[in-house]
Amino acid sequence: MVSKLQLEQEVGKVHRAHEELVQASERRERLERAARSRLQGDLRRLQEVNRALHEKVELLSTQLLTGRPQNQNDLPDMAAENLRKELGKREIFIAQLITQSKKVLQFTVFCLESWFPKQKLLLLDQ
Repeated sequence: MVSKLQLEQEVGKVHRAHEELVQASERRERLERAARSRLQGDLRRLQEVNRALHEKVELLSTQLLTGRPQNQNDLPDMAAENLRKELGKREIFIAQLITQSKKVLQFTVFCLESWFPKQKLLLLDQ
């Protein structure tokens, strides 16, 4: 027969195991919230960078098409052809940065979705 002392010991073990599980679960949830917050902050920052780069590409494209910069005071006396070449190089570089930003955003969203599959992500407009 099982004695009252043995039952109390078993109940105590179950209670301690339950408390440990609760603590581990709370710790995991805190870590998940911190990771989510950090990744969402990174996502917002990268989206802002992406928007700024997109605006810069638009500006440089406009300047390239018109053959002159918006503000003549910002650039020294460069030949028009040199200016077009430089703007073309910058446009290519900015396009590469935008592509990299999009890849980082996609990876961040993928990570968030895989880490928190049941959670709705609050994403800014891309």
